[in-house]
Amino acid sequence: GAQAAHDQVLKPHWDNWVKLSDFQKIKDSGFNLVRIPVGYWAFDNSGSPYAKGAAEYLEQGIQWARQVGVKVIVDLHGAPGSQNGFDNSGRSGNVAWQQDDNMEQSISILETIAKKYGAQEYADVVFGIQLVNEPISWDQNNIDTTKEWAKKAYTAVKSASTNQDLAVIMHDGFMGPSDWEEVGAAVNGGASLSDAKFWIDTHLYQNQVADDS
Repeated sequence: GAQAAHDQVLKPHWDNWVKLSDFQKIKDSGFNLVRIPVGYWAFDNSGSPYAKGAAEYLEQGIQWARQVGVKVIVDLHGAPGSQNGFDNSGRSGNVAWQQDDNMEQSISILETIAKKYGAQEYADVVFGIQLVNEPISWDQNNIDTTKEWAKKAYTAVKSASTNQDLAVIMHDGFMGPSDWEEVGAAVNGGASLSDAKFWIDTHLYQNQVADDS
């Protein structure tokens, strides 16, 4: 089962895949931030086929980032139900994130993350928390539902955090950042650019069409 997979496969991988030296290389290459993806099951795997255990490695990564002097974004990369059906969400195929209570469970996981990593004692290293990675905006997902969720999730993360400077980051759902202007205005209010804490993440894949390649 999941525990055997953890012991035989996951733990040896986690123990060896990334080291302090990797963070040092990142720093030495001139980068100032590392985005660390984590699945929801690292914090709550009840009713799921996933093994726990990744949370302590996330913590280790954050300590290494602090040690070498780079910031971290903690990114909820796999959400309950799968937000995109991509393998990197933890499940290929069916997208059920907007069904049942998966979106509420996502917020509950984000609150767990925010209570820890949005705390003042991590303010020197955790730059932000990403609400969810690459939710699709078609088929089983409705973009308006995603936007309403993002507002709720933003409020929940901010309420659970003591670091006032914490950035709360939302992927644009492949719609482009300008599609999120209304959400940004609603959440950031009239805040100046330096005071606004709701950020949009857009992924520019320059390998999907022949011209880019």
